[in-house]
This record gives sequence, structure tokens and C-alpha cells, in this order.
Amino acid sequence: MNREIGEQKKYQDTLLEHEKELRRQRHDYRHQLTVLQEYANEGKLEELKEYLEDLGRSIPSSKHIRYTENIAVNAVISYYTQMAENMGAKVRVDLALPRNISHSMEQNLCVVFGNLLENAAEAIGRIKSGKDHSGEEEKDISLSAVVHMGNLVIHMENSMSGKPKKWGRFFVSSKRAEMGIGLTSIANIAGLYNGDAFGPVSVPCGIPLF
Repeated sequence: MNREIGEQKKYQDTLLEHEKELRRQRHDYRHQLTVLQEYANEGKLEELKEYLEDLGRSIPSSKHIRYTENIAVNAVISYYTQMAENMGAKVRVDLALPRNISHSMEQNLCVVFGNLLENAAEAIGRIKSGKDHSGEEEKDISLSAVVHMGNLVIHMENSMSGKPKKWGRFFVSSKRAEMGIGLTSIANIAGLYNGDAFGPVSVPCGIPLF
């Protein structure tokens, strides 16, 4: 239970960081508007043009994709998807989540999706060169979720270096000689809803919704 609480806090902290970044951007935006207004009022068109060009070059090229209508879940998925893409991963996300879910389900889905994508991003970061063990294109991540017969079925695949090691029904972490904390947390959350989870390379996770 303490582990799940810790995982939920981690992803809540991720959302808070997103909110802080948005506040910082809004603060900077107000200052930039003040400068633009001053150049316009003074008729300094050349300075205005140069300032706009500098602003254009300073804006990072980032994609704003709405993966799901749930704001919290979307923020977590966007964060770790961007992390994986920055490592050179090709990420495919296809989610069909219910429109209305409880607050506890929302928190648990943040933990599940966050763990899956964080683990995948870390695995991508450990790939040096060549193909992964399955022969598929390296640095590839695929995440999907769909409701089937009252169950939310989540399917996750990602490239990795080497082969996964299993201990019983759990998988050993690539970072330490013990069970992977992320997948263990996912399995525990699925168990809360009388669902089940299975480990890499393909992770179908069924969580009853009704």
C-alpha cells in the first residue's frame, strides 16, 4: 500500500511540475507582450521584427497531442512520451479510455501509464545500437488501451537491450537484482480491481471497470 501511495505522489508531483512550467510561461509571455507593445507604440518596426524573429527561434518544437480527454492521465502520458521521444524513440499511443472515471481510478491510471512509459523510456535509453532481441526496429514503443467486455485492457510493447529476466510471475529489474518496482505496482493496482497484469515484452493489463 505504501508503495502505491508513493507512486501516486510521484505522478502528482509530475502534474505539479507541469503546472509550474505553465505558470512560468504565462509570466514570461506577459513580459514579452509588454516589449512588443512598446516597440509598436514607438513605431520601431525593425526592432519589433528582430524581436519576433528571436522569439520564433527560442520557441521549442514540441507536439501538443491530446491522447485522452482525462487531463491528469494525458499530462502523465505526454510527459513520458516526450521523454522517450527525446531519446530517439518512435512512440505510438492509441487510447480509448472511458470519458467518466472515478478520482481513484484516475490516480491509479496515472501510476499505471506512468510506470509503463517510464520503464519503456529507461529501456530505450539503455539501447546502444543495432536491433533489439526480438529483431524489431530498435527504440520503438507502442501503448494502447481499450474497453472490452467491461474491462480496460492495456497493451504495452517496447524495444530493449538484451532479454527480460523473470523471477516467478514477476520480472527482475534491469537496474537491480530484484523484482521490478514499476511492474509490481502495476500488478498490485490491477489486483485492486480483481484484474491481472503480465510482464514484458508484451504487457496486457486487464482492469475491470464495471
